[in-house]
Formats: sequence, structure tokens, C-alpha cells
Amino acid sequence: MNYARDLIIDEHSLDEEWIKQPRLFMQYAKESAVKKREYDITKAKFEVLEAEIDTEVRSDPESYINGKITEKSIKNAVLTNADYLEAQQDLIDLAHELEIMKYAVRSFEQKKSALENLVKLHGQGYYSEPTSPDVNNDAVQTTVRKKKVRDSIKKIKEK
Repeated sequence: MNYARDLIIDEHSLDEEWIKQPRLFMQYAKESAVKKREYDITKAKFEVLEAEIDTEVRSDPESYINGKITEKSIKNAVLTNADYLEAQQDLIDLAHELEIMKYAVRSFEQKKSALENLVKLHGQGYYSEPTSPDVNNDAVQTTVRKKKVRDSIKKIKEK
């Protein structure tokens, strides 16, 4: 999934953008939920690892602690354990990925608002050609159509 690409709006194809919007939103919301589940599982495993290391240190503190054995020294032995540090980094990285996914989902909510506003602008004639109130619009349209037909005929003759 590439949320940066999927957030781009083609203002000339608003109908297609509206058709894609719910599917994309659900796709990223689902991915965010999957990432949240992965984070929760990893966090639970991290907490178990922390408890196991704590138990290990308490069962043989002399192997882990130089000097006086206190609650603080036991805690420090746990916090500086290589397995603990690696698991903690994995958890931090996963939390970062989860945060990005949450903001991706929020961005699709923003895209929905942008699409709504673009449709309003389109409905108000924002993308239309300016017209002069002094000119008869039907006459202008007829002239434009005649010119297009003449140009088409001229191109066919040139071929």
C-alpha cells in the first residue's frame, strides 16, 4: 500500500475518486487494525519477557549485579539486558508504524472532506469557462461548434 499515492486527488475525475474513496478508507483502516493487533501482541510478549528477565535476575542476582543488591539494581539489570533492549526497540518501531497507519486513516478522512469541497466548487461553476453577461450564450456556443466542425473538416482534408 502506498498511502501517499492513494491520497492524491484527480480533480478532473471526481466521480472515480468518490468511487475509490470508501474502498481505500476501509483498506487503510483494516491495515491500521492489523498493525494495532500486531502491536498489542508484541507488547504482551515484551511484558512476559520483562517478567522472565526479572525472575531470572532475582533468582541469581550475583550473576547480574555487581555490588549491593537492591530493587533499583535489579530493575537496572532488567533494563540493560540485551534481549530486553532488542524487544523494546522492536516495540518502539512497531508503535511508530502504528502511529503512521493511524495518520494515514485520518488522511483519508481529510481526502473525503477535500472531495466534498471539490464537488461543491464544481457545482458552483468553479471549473467552468468564464462567460460575459453581455454576449448571447447560445450564439457563442453555435459559433464555437461551427468552428470545431470546420477545423475537423480541415484536418481530414489535410490528411
